[in-house]
Amino acid sequence: MRSALVALAASVLLTTAAFPATIYVPDNYSTIQGAINASSTGDTIIVRPGTYVENIGFMGKAITLQSEQGAAVTIIDGSQTWAVVSFTKGEARDSVLDGFTLTNGRSYEGGGIRCDRSSPSIINNVITQNESRGCSGAGIHLEHASPLIKGNDITDNESDRSGGGIACEYSSPTIEENYISNNFCDIDAGGIMVAGLSSAEILKNTIVQNEAWGYGGGIVCSNAKALVFDNTFKQNRADDGAGGILCRYDAPIIFRNDISHNQTGGNGGAVSCSSDAYIVKNTIIWNWADGSGGGIYCTGNATINGNFISTNDAAGYWGGGISVSEAPNVINNIICNNRAQNGGGLSVLSRSAASILNNTIASNDASYKGGAIYFWSCSPVYVTNTILWDNDAPTGPECYLGSYNYATQVSMACCDIEGGQSSIYVDTNSTLKWGTGMIDADPLFADPGREDFHLTFQSPCVEAGESNAYGLPSEDFEDDQRIAWNRVDIGADEFYYHLYAIGSVRPYSKIDVKVVGDPGAPATLFLGSGIAEPPYQTQHGEFWLTWPPLWESNTGYVPGSGILVLKTVVPSTWSSGSEHPLQALIGPWGGSNTHLSNLLTLVAE
Repeated sequence: MRSALVALAASVLLTTAAFPATIYVPDNYSTIQGAINASSTGDTIIVRPGTYVENIGFMGKAITLQSEQGAAVTIIDGSQTWAVVSFTKGEARDSVLDGFTLTNGRSYEGGGIRCDRSSPSIINNVITQNESRGCSGAGIHLEHASPLIKGNDITDNESDRSGGGIACEYSSPTIEENYISNNFCDIDAGGIMVAGLSSAEILKNTIVQNEAWGYGGGIVCSNAKALVFDNTFKQNRADDGAGGILCRYDAPIIFRNDISHNQTGGNGGAVSCSSDAYIVKNTIIWNWADGSGGGIYCTGNATINGNFISTNDAAGYWGGGISVSEAPNVINNIICNNRAQNGGGLSVLSRSAASILNNTIASNDASYKGGAIYFWSCSPVYVTNTILWDNDAPTGPECYLGSYNYATQVSMACCDIEGGQSSIYVDTNSTLKWGTGMIDADPLFADPGREDFHLTFQSPCVEAGESNAYGLPSEDFEDDQRIAWNRVDIGADEFYYHLYAIGSVRPYSKIDVKVVGDPGAPATLFLGSGIAEPPYQTQHGEFWLTWPPLWESNTGYVPGSGILVLKTVVPSTWSSGSEHPLQALIGPWGGSNTHLSNLLTLVAE
């Protein structure tokens, strides 16, 4: 009996010992490192507010190191002696650093955080005023690492080489929802450097006001794969090239980013790539290049698809919106109100074999040649299903074809070009093939003054394109199906049932909510409280709003233009960042030609 009791007591003690502990600093240990040294797997270390002058390492332990009251009042000061925090013992995602200000670190790599052959979770920290000297990654340096870096403020860090904010080498991090600002480097990548066979996911970050004396004010992807998705790049700067994003030697995916007000002293105000990059469905506005490519500068076989490219400026040479060479595919883009010396909207240079398909290139301006497109020593180039309208230049208001020691050959088919062939200048060493289906007729845009280049129902571009064009995309610039009826439309937009909005979504501001559909069809608008996943399946398509909706309203009938404009005042109760999903029913319920529109989510600014 006694031996059984002893065994039971031992079992209880062993079980109790296995429970994770909560350790407090400075209550239980005066230093954070002392608490880490004493901790075991699964323990949580809670750090009270204060400034702790230490350089700490996780020692390979699966523990959570967490501030009690957040980063603003819990500071780890590296005293410029080494990285503030080190992960170098194989830590995994269950090693968590949460809620500290890491500052005053100084190292040859990773002044704030050094992460080598480890993959921790780095969340909710402020990483500021750290330095790397002689290597890269002043805020965070990763090597052979796959951490989660989420929800951090990475600001005011400085590298004398590359990666002012973050540098990744041979690593596969997830970098998500961080605020990365005012970082600086002497060479490349003011914000984030992804290099050395890395493969990074860069998701939903705000990357602003970073600077590189070399290339890539916001991000450099060099010999690495990266998914750059749903980020905001704003007011970044690089002296030599790529104010926002630089890609070289590999094929990153740059998808649905907002890239605006970036600047470079070289080429590529927003994006510069010398690789087979995929630049898809981004908003690229108000960027500046002292050289070429105010929006995009590309010398690789890039796919540039579905972007809105407006009000960019190439002050030096070519391509206010886009400048390309090699063999790019330029598809489904709206390129408007850009400026350059040559090629206000687009320049195609240096032996390019380009496909320019289903674009809308309008209201661009060139100081010298080619208001819409400037072609120089490139062949063969195919321009199909594209609108060139209201562009301006002293020579070739719509297009200029020129060459030097390499003949330019351009074939056009099923395009709407203002002024027809008379608006295109062709020099003696160039050839223009004027194919079938070419028209010169006002495309009847919805509201070009507000940069709304949707087609109206009466547009001569509706069902006037070449449906068998090589490389024809399955969707238009906003994901409506191509060939909605019998034949593809000309331009970036396919006239089809659709819901969209024009204007800034700020409380009390006026916006236009627009319903696209058959003239004469009744329209009903729904506002939801959330989004249904999966959507409800109906005879008229997928209904994406949770049922019942907050409200629904019969908004009238679609006019002859095919676009019903609903002038709306944004409610004062919509707070910044709040989301408000809308969907429209176009036609009567049960009607043979009735359709549910796409889901439109208004996000309050």
